[in-house]
This record gives sequence, C-alpha cells and structure tokens, in this order.
Amino acid sequence: MIDVYHVHVHPPVPASSIDEWWKTSLRALSKQRRRVTATIFIYTTWNLWKEKKQTYLQRVEVTALQIQHFIREQMGLRRQACGCSSVP
Repeated sequence: MIDVYHVHVHPPVPASSIDEWWKTSLRALSKQRRRVTATIFIYTTWNLWKEKKQTYLQRVEVTALQIQHFIREQMGLRRQACGCSSVP
C-alpha cells in the first residue's frame, strides 16, 4: 500500500488492467476522496510519462524522489491557482 497525501493506494495486481485497478481503487471512496485520489493518480501518471519521455529523448534520468517532488510541486501550484486548500 502507498500513502500519498493520506490517500491509501494498493498497487495493481499483475492480472488486472489499469482500468480495473482505477475503478476498484476509487469505488469505495466518498465523492471528495475520489476526487483527491483521482487527482493524485492523474498527476502521478502524467509525471511518470513525462520523465520517461525525457529520459528516452534527452538521456536525462531523475530519481523517484525527484519525480515525487515534481508531483507535489505541480499539485501545490494548482492549489494556489485555484485558491483552494485541498488537493483537487
């Protein structure tokens, strides 16, 4: 289990699709928690894809901690831009 912003996420099992994992992970949550969790999923997926692309094209590698920092930084900027105190 992974704990990010107090959202507990179970990694997908090898036999499941991303779609199944996404739906299963969000199903039991309240509407507000679903929004927070989906936001974290989206920012995480976006940053992983972006860093994979950067590593491939520019031969620049970053650590998992750096990617985590990028995610938190972008979520913080979104929070400031929206003028809200919560993650989504």
